[in-house]
Amino acid sequence: VDFQWAWCIQGTDARDLEVLDDGTSYLVGGFQNEIDLDPGTGLNIYIADDIDSYIMKCNANGEQEWGLVLTGPSNNNAYAVTADNAGGVYVAGGYTGEMDLDPTSGEEIVTNTGSFDYFISKLNSAGEYEWGNTIHNQGDGRYYDIDFDLGSGSVSAVGTGNGIYDLPDGSEISALGGTDVFQAEFGTDGTYIGHMIMGGFTSEIMETGNAVTRNGVITVAGAYTGMIDFGPGDEQEFGPQSQGNQDMFIARYSPVSSVGSSVSVDLMLYPNPTTGLVQLSDGQIIESFLVIDATGRTVLESNNASQEINLEGLPSGVYTVSAVTSTVTVTTRVLKR
Repeated sequence: VDFQWAWCIQGTDARDLEVLDDGTSYLVGGFQNEIDLDPGTGLNIYIADDIDSYIMKCNANGEQEWGLVLTGPSNNNAYAVTADNAGGVYVAGGYTGEMDLDPTSGEEIVTNTGSFDYFISKLNSAGEYEWGNTIHNQGDGRYYDIDFDLGSGSVSAVGTGNGIYDLPDGSEISALGGTDVFQAEFGTDGTYIGHMIMGGFTSEIMETGNAVTRNGVITVAGAYTGMIDFGPGDEQEFGPQSQGNQDMFIARYSPVSSVGSSVSVDLMLYPNPTTGLVQLSDGQIIESFLVIDATGRTVLESNNASQEINLEGLPSGVYTVSAVTSTVTVTTRVLKR
């Protein structure tokens, strides 16, 4: 092994690295205070408002071609970077408060009123901004990995989240329990293609760099606590109860357009979580319902018309609830406190 080159940048970390066949490297991370993105004798100084993200491009000789910063008055964290076969570069992570998705002289300001929301920012090989996308998560949503799939020609970002997700197509999905694995797929032009959510009854924990897509097939790995359900959306495919503080998992999924507890923005079971009673948000009469526990056992069912489903007699946990009205069937996970 022969040493080729190395350099250091003070005051930051490196969270992800993408190296192309020609030796070009893209590097992302986060920083506070001041950073000089020129590893040579020059200066490329940025000062963070709080915690900001950077992206750098270097050639095969380790010479920097450009360095840019995603800014905002609050906190944004870039955790992942990938590149497509046409020179596109994609940065993904999470942000809170306000953020500018355009790291050049332009602006594309997005605002998050919750904890952390997902973001993607696409640049071309010259560092020029092309498009950005955010997905609102009422809990804590962050992408931890992003991958370009040459076979499908799409970009897949994978991370974690909880609560309610507001998807780009106007629909909503609910977290399945604890912190779930969330995947979103986009075309290279920013077109939203679909999503997948996989969850259990406590937490699934993604770490940096553990999702790969090839020909539409998604493989993810991470850690979990408690009981894990590998089934995407409302499908159930239970794994073993964790034996330690955290156990690892790896799971693979065939191509999908949208998998999750996806319902109309105007129609869902609420409140969720609940201490007992749930009903449809539009007040429809529920003609029959079925409640299934984590083992797949039916624990409650009724064919008597009612406006509410009473879960008060059930232990705390996550249940699959299917409510049938005269016009629609709504099936989703409900967390019973």
